[in-house]
Amino acid sequence: MLELSHVHFQDLNEGVLKHPKFEYAIVDGKNIVKYAGKRYDVVMNDGNYAVATSSASLFTKDHFENCRDRLQPGGIVSTWMTIDLDPVDFAIVLKTFQSVFPYCALWMAPNCINKQIVLLGSIEPWQIDFQKLSARLAIPAVKKDFEAINIGSVYDFLDCFMLDHRGIADISAAYPINTDDRPILEFSTRDIRSRDFCAFINLGAIAARRPWLSEMITNLPDDAAQRQKIGSDLRRHHEATRLLLAGMVEAYQGKTHASLQTLMAGSKLIPESNLAREYFQRADLLGNELIATAALDRRNLEAQVNLARHLIGLARYEEAQKVLNAVEAMHASHPLVQYELARCYLAQGRVDSAKTAIQKATAAHPQFVDALFLEGELLSREEAFDRALILYEKILQIDPRMYEAHNAIGRIYRRQQQFAEAIAAFEKSLAIMEFQPAAVEAVGDCYREMRDFKRAISFYQKALAMGGENANLFFKLGNVFYLSKEFARAGVCYKNALRTDSTNAEIYYNLGNALMMQKKIQEAAAAYAQAVKINDGEPDYFNNLALSHRELGNFAEARKVFARGLALHPNSHILIENYRSIQKR
Repeated sequence: MLELSHVHFQDLNEGVLKHPKFEYAIVDGKNIVKYAGKRYDVVMNDGNYAVATSSASLFTKDHFENCRDRLQPGGIVSTWMTIDLDPVDFAIVLKTFQSVFPYCALWMAPNCINKQIVLLGSIEPWQIDFQKLSARLAIPAVKKDFEAINIGSVYDFLDCFMLDHRGIADISAAYPINTDDRPILEFSTRDIRSRDFCAFINLGAIAARRPWLSEMITNLPDDAAQRQKIGSDLRRHHEATRLLLAGMVEAYQGKTHASLQTLMAGSKLIPESNLAREYFQRADLLGNELIATAALDRRNLEAQVNLARHLIGLARYEEAQKVLNAVEAMHASHPLVQYELARCYLAQGRVDSAKTAIQKATAAHPQFVDALFLEGELLSREEAFDRALILYEKILQIDPRMYEAHNAIGRIYRRQQQFAEAIAAFEKSLAIMEFQPAAVEAVGDCYREMRDFKRAISFYQKALAMGGENANLFFKLGNVFYLSKEFARAGVCYKNALRTDSTNAEIYYNLGNALMMQKKIQEAAAAYAQAVKINDGEPDYFNNLALSHRELGNFAEARKVFARGLALHPNSHILIENYRSIQKR
């Protein structure tokens, strides 16, 4: 086998068999690190699936300790693994690895819907030498290999850094360690119903904890301008990678259209990079494959449903409906066909047709949780909350991992102003799938309504860190800071909100209020003026603009603003009262 690889795969292995330092031993890998006397700079533990009988023993604490004992000072151990393990087993691997290598990191290339990761571990703290790494990546052979997987720069490479030792510890803290005499991974009985679902949950746990890398980077150039540019590029790539991960999460959810939009937004932040190229190539390829497979056999139910799902994910609902209508003639009572039809009808606003399809799906399969969930959503729309809650609880009895049902329960309780119950529901959802900026934001909303501003701030900030960076979230965070009398921080949030929504008069108005509280009257007047310019339908905007001019001593301008406001709002008591007071000046 080795000789054949030298003959046929030199383009991949670069003739390594003839390298003077290459030695091989056809023996058990676990034993060779246990008994060999040599020490190495790098030990690569290239196991396979961590719960498979053939490789689970390569993920025990004892084996990792033997790998550690083979290291030179400053050496590193790497182990390859996948993220499509059951989340408990995934956490056990992380906990076991970190029990031996306290300074560890998880790396994953965000260049595709990736399930492959590498754990790197050391017994000593380590950092990334920026200039040395840049030089190594510039070596022609190395550069060629990385460019083949769309990693074309040191920034693309650093985008692969997903978790530091703190994130790994946070994910795995509650779980046991896998050992030779207690091989809990090898005898794992956890049922993996869907490896994609497991990968989705584990990816969410990773994405929710991705650290800011700059504190680990050393040896930047001395030139201040270069250092500033590197810092700017690192921030740009960090945000782009956050979007790429969010797009991957959406892809696992079947939200193909939303996923591609998120991935495109990430790509636009780093136009010089090809990091996201494969996403779009694979999306096109997948679509073509599904169309071709479905065309080969119109009676193939699986092929037709897969094509319809793909079209639904792309928000091409009419096309999906045509596919499903054609297959319905042959499989009218099949629950999958009716469920996907219900999704199409709902997306097109055809509620009655959706109800009929859901009824057919649940009649054929009474425990079809996806169809039951759609039924619950329709009940919630109709404000039949008691019936919806009963249905969601039924769903969770069938499938306790359906985090969307917990979110739906939380939304109902929130509408009913039962905020403590809503928080409990959202937190159950987040315990299953952590990377949910919207659910985290919803918890913040509940705490805000309960006037627990400290917790509201914490959850809003967590949602922002996950990438829920939208004007409304910054606006809400600014409001909570304002209510907490942290006016400077409120002002920063309002300005951040205006970066993405510069036409919102209410944000300008609240910014003006925050600036007034900081005695920045001139800036406040400018903010109020912008609010009035965008929306002259609010008398409060005119009132505060006039008062800011009064504070500046511009009484004539204040009177003009009051007069303009009263011309539009002649019955505004606050304008009338304050205009009278200033007329006395």
